[in-house]
Amino acid sequence: MDYSIVYWLDIIANCFRRKISKPYFIELYAGHPRASTKHLVSALAVASGYADCVVLSTYEASIAKDLQREMAHNKQVAKFFEERECTAMLEVLNRWREIL
Repeated sequence: MDYSIVYWLDIIANCFRRKISKPYFIELYAGHPRASTKHLVSALAVASGYADCVVLSTYEASIAKDLQREMAHNKQVAKFFEERECTAMLEVLNRWREIL
């Protein structure tokens, strides 16, 4: 899955959120083939609207570092999260900027 269409993610995440009262985590995979950052950002925005925690996983640290760096310094990513009021994701981006 490359997250180019997040429709099913939105529906499934919403259905689980309505049924689960305990902490709800969603894991998004960002490994090979690597999804575009734009698509991952869309998936993160959708998932963060339902989950208590969103885990972005890879099996290589270099992929995670590249994504972290790219998302932290891309102004369009921050704007995207701001427009959708994804405050938790904006906090994550700010923390990433501090450590990079």
